[in-house]
Amino acid sequence: MLEAVELLAELIGREPRFVSARLVLARLYQQLGRLDLASQGVDAALLARPESKPARLLRARYALALGDLDRAASELEACRGEANDSTIVQTLAQVRLRQGDRTAAIALLSELCRSAQPTGQAHAQLARLLALEG
Repeated sequence: MLEAVELLAELIGREPRFVSARLVLARLYQQLGRLDLASQGVDAALLARPESKPARLLRARYALALGDLDRAASELEACRGEANDSTIVQTLAQVRLRQGDRTAAIALLSELCRSAQPTGQAHAQLARLLALEG
């Protein structure tokens, strides 16, 4: 795995705007237990291409893993504006719940359940939240 890290670092050195290489490198760092370096790699990818949705989603995941709920929510909201993807909405609902905003989590899941792309998981999450209220 360390050879792959070295090769990707070399490739990025030659082509700094190669976002997909930066994201692969970030995932390798994550597998090596270096979430700090993984997060830095995603930040660098976003500097190279701020519009990169995969980089934003990965940044949100790392922020969530590091406990930075505000940053995770911000990235997810930015991605949600581009595409109201069920995974984004469900993850954002989880972030809102961890932030203590049960009302926002319920609203997000309710909206998703009424959308054109509801999932069984969204229905189950919403049912659990509503059951806890009652």
